[in-house]
Order: sequence, then structure tokens, then C-alpha cells
Amino acid sequence: MKKRINLLLLVVISLNFISCEEDFNPYAELKDEYHLYCILRDDTNFQTAKIIRSYAGENLSPDSLTEEPFVERARIWIRSEEEQLVFKEGFAERNNENKYGNTSHYYYLDNFRPNPNLTYEIEAVLPNGLRLTSSIEPTPAVQFMWVNSQKIFPPADLTQTAISYQWNQSNIDDDFQYIARLNIIYSKENSPKEYFPVPFIYMMENDSTYGIYRTLSPDNFISFRNVIINEAMEKLSESEPLKNKFTVYGMEFEVCVLNRSLNNYYQSTILRGETISLVLNENYYTNIENGKGIFGLQAFGTFKTILTQSYVNSFGYNYSSTGGDNER
Repeated sequence: MKKRINLLLLVVISLNFISCEEDFNPYAELKDEYHLYCILRDDTNFQTAKIIRSYAGENLSPDSLTEEPFVERARIWIRSEEEQLVFKEGFAERNNENKYGNTSHYYYLDNFRPNPNLTYEIEAVLPNGLRLTSSIEPTPAVQFMWVNSQKIFPPADLTQTAISYQWNQSNIDDDFQYIARLNIIYSKENSPKEYFPVPFIYMMENDSTYGIYRTLSPDNFISFRNVIINEAMEKLSESEPLKNKFTVYGMEFEVCVLNRSLNNYYQSTILRGETISLVLNENYYTNIENGKGIFGLQAFGTFKTILTQSYVNSFGYNYSSTGGDNER
């Protein structure tokens, strides 16, 4: 399964209340606060949303709460000038141990792919009657015009030590930010295709290496050194001595552009740490009326790079040219 760039896989919210006064009761003025999270993606028909109620655990510790603060039985609509859709309530099994149990609840649409050029509104009505609303403006420039991007690897010019990708957007705006990834497309024996990420650079620590990837950036270009791609090709099968079990199809470069509201939210919360920690009265960005959270959009562009057969075979892998064309 392809691991797409996504900012909203799981949302973990912790509220911490701190006081220096011994007789102060941190729960005295605590009010129920609701957080709506919905990040639309234009690369899939499956969209998700979550509504979470703020809480304070025992001894002021969020870890003491073992029941997921998910708000059930809410009604969520999404609207544009073209359509209106209602989210359904669903759940999924968690793959790892979690203090909230093995089941994660969410709301979803399974037949909706947003058009980034439209304005969208979201409205959620909670069981207690509270109404959460938001809207996002069109995200221009999601039709990527690829220039100076590498179509074949390795380069024919033996003096070229890196490959580059560059993309343009019409009506480009300094408010837009990008996340860029390069993936090797492969499969093992009769399994479905998978995507192996190529980092910007490999680092060494305690006799092992790990990849560093480019984070959110306003730059509309990126380069990958040939030696890094070579190392990624080797790591693709480092746990399997029989290299001919693998088939390599090519590489896919992917860019995700964040709309303005999502970029503001990302800058004010996620960049503060690996998890989202919301402190009462903390000044972080939200575009949700009557609550907190984020309603945003991610737009994607992809570009395929062909790997030559001789290059793929040099690692002991099988070669296939069915990696796809540059369609979007």
C-alpha cells in the first residue's frame, strides 16, 4: 500500500493545566471544548473527519484517560457550489497498542474527491446542539507544470551527480508551502506495488543509518544526489538476500501543496513537536467557528522518472517498464 504524504493520520490531543496557587482548582472553570479536524485530499475519493472533546485527566495528566474523547452521533456536512454530502460514522482497528484500545473512530466520505478550485464549507452539529463551521477558499495553482525535472535515471551525462525536480504554479502565492517526496516503486514476488522513500540525505548514528527528509518548504525545486538514490536502492532489499524476488518499476516524485489555512495550522502546532499538544488558552491557529481544530486541503502532483533496465538489474532486481506515465 502506498504511504501518501498526510498530516492527519491520527490526532492525539492533550490538555495540560498548570498553576502555582495551592488552593486553585484547575477544573473550576473548565468548559467543554470541541475540536473538528478535516483535511481534504484531492488524490483520493476517501475523506475523513474527527470531532474530539477536550478533557482533563486525573492528577492533571492526559495519560490517565483511557476512553477516546471522540464525539459520536454528530452530523457533518460538506458543501460546495456543486454538491452537498453527509459524512458517515465508521471505525478502524489500530495496528499498534494504544491507551484508547484497539478501535479508532472517525467520520468519512467514500465517494468524494475535492476540486481544489472550489470553495468548500463544512458544518458539524453535535448531539448537544453545538454547531461547528468552517470554510476554505480555492487553492489555485494545483495544476503542476513540470520543468527541468529528471525523466530518466541514471542521467546520460556521467558528470551529472544529482537529479532535480522543479514545479511551477499559476498565480503562485508566497502563502503556499510544499512537502516533496521521491519514492521507488517496487513489488516483492506476487505482492502489490509498494513505495520506498528516498531521503534527502542519509545520516549515520551508532553504526546504523537513517534518512532525513525535506519538511514543509516554500521552495518549488529539490535535488537528490545520485549516491543517495543508489543507497536507497540497496536498502530496499537489505533484509532479503534473494534480490531477484524484487521487481522495480521506476520512481515517482510527489509534491503536496497545503492551502493557506492548513499551512497556518501546521506552522503553529505540528512544527512544535511530533504530537499535537493543546494547552488551555494556548495561541495556536484554528479556522473552526465555535470550536478549535482545522479544516484544510492538500493538493497533490506527481511526476514519474524511468529507471533504466541496466541500472535496475545491477542491483539484482527484476525490471519492469510498467511504472506509469506522467499523467498529473
